[in-house]
Amino acid sequence: MIARIGVTNLGIYTIIGINRIERIIPQKVLINLQFDADTGRSSRTDSIDDTVNYRTLVKTIIREVRQARFNLLEKLADHILNIIKRDERIVKALVRVDKPGALRYAKSVYIEVAYDRASDQPDESFNAV
Repeated sequence: MIARIGVTNLGIYTIIGINRIERIIPQKVLINLQFDADTGRSSRTDSIDDTVNYRTLVKTIIREVRQARFNLLEKLADHILNIIKRDERIVKALVRVDKPGALRYAKSVYIEVAYDRASDQPDESFNAV
């Protein structure tokens, strides 16, 4: 059984941007994750060991994003996607990273990246997730 799991509006402070001040002061980014995982075994056993532990996944994302420094949202989103891909039970994933206040008259700027393990390539359709 394939299930879709999501995490919304995970707020993390990190160094992100190319301007001088952005290289000094951590800024808040909002991360949204959506991934499809095989949950057949866990639905039968009711054991956390048989499924993707989203709490552990999120802790890893928080730790790595806080410790790293990024110039571009593209690199940050790709880094998060690579963390998610480490769990082979995840068959598809979509990551959205928002940078609130990046533009003066906009609430936020965001990037989305997707992955489909079946093709082992970025998912160009975005409809598959």
